Amino acid sequence: MTTRELSAWLDGLGLGEYTSAFEENEIDWEVLPELTKEDLADMGVTRVGHRRKLLNAIAELGGAAPAAQPVGEPASQPQPSAPARPSQAPQHAERRQVSVLFCDMVGSTSLSAQIDPEDMREVQRMYQDAVASAISGFGGHIANFIGDGIVVYFGWPIASENQALQAVRAGQAALEAVSKLTVPGTSLALASRAGIATGQVVVGDLAGEASHQAAAISGEAPNRAARLQELAEPGQLAIDMPTNRLLRGAFEIIDIGAHSLKGLANQVQAYRVGSESGLPGQFDLTGGSKDTSQLVGRQGDQALIKGRWDQATAGQGQIVLLSGEAGIGKSRMIRQLFQSIHDQEKTVLHFQCAQNLAQAALHPLANALQRNAGFEQADSASGKLDKLQAVLGKSSRPVDQTMALLASMMNLPFEDRYPALGMSPQRQLEETLLALLEQILAQSNDSPLLIVFEDLHWADPTTLDLLGRLIAEIESRQVFILATFREEFSSPWPSLAHMTQVSLSRMGRADCGNLIDQLTGGKPINDAIKAQIIEKADGVPLFVEEITKTVLEAG
Repeated sequence: MTTRELSAWLDGLGLGEYTSAFEENEIDWEVLPELTKEDLADMGVTRVGHRRKLLNAIAELGGAAPAAQPVGEPASQPQPSAPARPSQAPQHAERRQVSVLFCDMVGSTSLSAQIDPEDMREVQRMYQDAVASAISGFGGHIANFIGDGIVVYFGWPIASENQALQAVRAGQAALEAVSKLTVPGTSLALASRAGIATGQVVVGDLAGEASHQAAAISGEAPNRAARLQELAEPGQLAIDMPTNRLLRGAFEIIDIGAHSLKGLANQVQAYRVGSESGLPGQFDLTGGSKDTSQLVGRQGDQALIKGRWDQATAGQGQIVLLSGEAGIGKSRMIRQLFQSIHDQEKTVLHFQCAQNLAQAALHPLANALQRNAGFEQADSASGKLDKLQAVLGKSSRPVDQTMALLASMMNLPFEDRYPALGMSPQRQLEETLLALLEQILAQSNDSPLLIVFEDLHWADPTTLDLLGRLIAEIESRQVFILATFREEFSSPWPSLAHMTQVSLSRMGRADCGNLIDQLTGGKPINDAIKAQIIEKADGVPLFVEEITKTVLEAG
């Protein structure tokens, strides 16, 4: 097990923090299948949820290093995969919906004719390391390196509620990282392009007389992703229609038409991805959700959340901490709340925590400010400061100081326009938190304020500090905070009278059946197949939806 393979595998599980522990204990592919929960605890994996994720992922590996079925044209020098243990039986195949990212270096063939082979090898290493590092925090599973191409799965081995969104963010991060590279000893800049396709695939080991490939993916999506990247210009990302549909307006999208792609029977509608828009991707916070489906099995929890909102609008500020495992329906609960209060006057603030930015202080706040101010890539630093100042609320401190604090937080040069802060780092952080708190609370002066914090399990400590201060200030204000997180996150705040904790559990068989009926739109489905869906989904709504869609697509 190389360091890169180990890091990529753990990052794909969202558990990259344990990379050093695995390395220190000399864990390799041969030892990995033998690990027990006691071994993991001895290595410092203290959280039960993390141990369960690791043990489940180890079981899925089946004793072999993860590899992918080759996609697109065969590589001239394919990367060898770790051999399977002779006594290990192939895994049982399963259907999953995945988003596949295929990233390729532009002009590598002509470049290899211009430079020494050893230099070309170094270029390929730089390129692969840059892409792997860029996407490591987005929940993707690096499946294979095929020549200059890199294949990444999102939605496997860990299911995700926003796999397409993370795939696009990872793709853009990879393109940007490569654009900063140059050929050693020259001024030649490197470039890459990428494609993303989403669809149903079959995941499972491929075993033959001469080879064994662990966790290979079969289906059209990987090939479609490889062909889509050929449509992209250098530095650009192309996606298919299913991926675009899942983004829910989170990015600017340019329609580049339907194309006949090599090896694919039907034309593929393709799109080019622009910059991230002001929408959070899961739902439209300003216009309300367009989801017309009915909530299944969560009516009691939803009524409780709506009741807390009503209390907040009456001037009794409330916070609801909504927890549950991935795929359990936290985002669906938020969409349902927005549907129920769509016509009410309100101000909405949305803060999204991200796995790849878990160590970046106040990133959810900086990103929200960028969206609210309407920053664009073409904006100059001065133009961004103009936009930022235009969205500032009333403040007790001088505007120049507030602007300097927020500009510094957002890494915007401000010294030529506003006075220097002249504070110690500790004092500047404290003043920044106070300025942010003042700006947020000012939004509740004229209308009820709804604040959504998503995925607190990826929040940095400074963001959690700010949220704690908000919680302490809202009790007599028209403010409602809805914060979501996975079960492994432990709330750092004491229980308060205006705080409510809601934990979403897995759905019962009857509710799973009702959800299947809703998804099929009244189409008859065999009782035996319905029972199999319920059994395989194990009460997780996301899995119910995925498997049901697979059955419908299969006719």
